[in-house]
Amino acid sequence: MTQDIFHLWDDAPEPKLVAYIYGASPTADGLQQTEAIRDIIKRFLPDASPRVQHAPPFRKRIPFEPAAPKLVTNLTQDEKRILLNRRLLVTDRVATFFQPLFPSPPTPAFCLQNYAAANTPESYREVEEMVRNCIRRELGEGNFAHFVTNHHDNVGGFEELPLQDAIEQTLEQLLASVNVKGFTMPTREGYARSIFAVEMFPLTNDHTIHEYWLQRLRSIKYYGDFGLAEVRESFNCNLCKAMNHIASTCPFPEIPNFPPPFSKLGTHNATTSTPQPAGTQPPLSLHSLFPSMAAQVKTEESKGRGTGGRARGRESGKGKGKARDVGRKAF
Repeated sequence: MTQDIFHLWDDAPEPKLVAYIYGASPTADGLQQTEAIRDIIKRFLPDASPRVQHAPPFRKRIPFEPAAPKLVTNLTQDEKRILLNRRLLVTDRVATFFQPLFPSPPTPAFCLQNYAAANTPESYREVEEMVRNCIRRELGEGNFAHFVTNHHDNVGGFEELPLQDAIEQTLEQLLASVNVKGFTMPTREGYARSIFAVEMFPLTNDHTIHEYWLQRLRSIKYYGDFGLAEVRESFNCNLCKAMNHIASTCPFPEIPNFPPPFSKLGTHNATTSTPQPAGTQPPLSLHSLFPSMAAQVKTEESKGRGTGGRARGRESGKGKGKARDVGRKAF
């Protein structure tokens, strides 16, 4: 979205959240998508009176279909909490994701490709150990100590330990959090190559500082038993809009009766489907689809309007220069 829209949404009254539809692409007017989001909220929360605002697409050439976010307002705090805890609502026609306007930094850090390892659990463990060794070697105690001393707001118990002990413990926790999953991607030559998605715990909730941290991680040369891996920022899914896989490996289509991508529904979207008979089940949620993924989402206002979200959206003036200075000092 444009910065103008971001500032308008930032200033919109609470309670508010962001919603986007599975498989939808940004459109000029957004009528079908806003109606579909309003409809699914009303079906799940009949007493709610949501207002759904559209954001015109941001004209930028990117190699994937981005999410088409909508701002949902005119909710009660309880309604907002319920939707954020559910995270995903599904009917037979449409699936809708919900998240805070200023979510916490994500755990996906980067992807590794052109590393001659098979897409197997054994390779995942080898890549995890390779990533840990390279981070430990490249960052060094001094660089990491400088960064984490200034940016550790997402690290529990840091202030309760002597500084050196806190730094060492945080480094070990960070390395222990490294988790690798893989998928295969077809090539033009007709064979499949392995892609390894690397996730790790974010040290800070400040989005600007977190992005500098990720840039530092992505600048490291990752070299292991199978050679030198090529770092890529992310692989993006055109369906669920995740950052760690592509559409052909998206897990949601594997769920029985999961709705098709919204873009394939044409004019027959969720608002034109036949109303549910009385007594039928409400829309499914992430709790029922992926119980292990249904973690509680923090919705405190201090998180929602923190410096991380503002810094990410406002990239002009004095704040931007200050952020660059912080990034240079960190390493």
